[in-house]
Amino acid sequence: MQLLTFPLLLLPLLASAAPTGAFKICTADTNKAISLKSYGEHKAALPYSVHLPQNIKTYDPNTPIEVTISGIASYTEIVLYAAQFQYHQNHTGTWVELNDDYTTLDGNDEKADPAGCGSYGKGATLSSKNDKQKNLPVTLKWLPPVQPLNDSIKFYGIVVQGGNQGFKMVTTDVGVTAANPWPETKRQNSATRHAAAASTLLVIAGALVTTFII
Repeated sequence: MQLLTFPLLLLPLLASAAPTGAFKICTADTNKAISLKSYGEHKAALPYSVHLPQNIKTYDPNTPIEVTISGIASYTEIVLYAAQFQYHQNHTGTWVELNDDYTTLDGNDEKADPAGCGSYGKGATLSSKNDKQKNLPVTLKWLPPVQPLNDSIKFYGIVVQGGNQGFKMVTTDVGVTAANPWPETKRQNSATRHAAAASTLLVIAGALVTTFII
């Protein structure tokens, strides 16, 4: 009986450790957000917006882009992603250098709580990690994909005011297109170098073993 008591005592702690503000949907779908009945109604008049630096017209695989959420004093929850259109099944790029208030929805079950958006792209769907008030503006860092896309991309999201006071679907006004010519991808080269180094070490280790046996 004592062996069972300890895990049972831990259950409330484990429940409280679960993210309470991670988003429950993978796209900026206002109808789905309304159906959850926890974010309130969609209010297009809420003064929230998402925007990129004014001089950003293109993206390349080596340069992170700053994405800023602006608006009234604060918000509680968010889902945000880059895609070729709002309901696209592929979210592109990855979110990097996130602080403790944010995470990416990389699970496999879209109907889970929080939503698992891994099928849309690993690291590609950003979410709030908790439902506490967050001050605005906030700037997030997005790393473009390794390979260019044919069409321009925009950022889409839902920003929740909190306390069942409503939410707003936001999107960048202008899309960004792939740099042309597309530059050499440093991340890809780095990965190739690491793989080559690992292969070399295996060859050396094999040679040493062969020498030892002989």
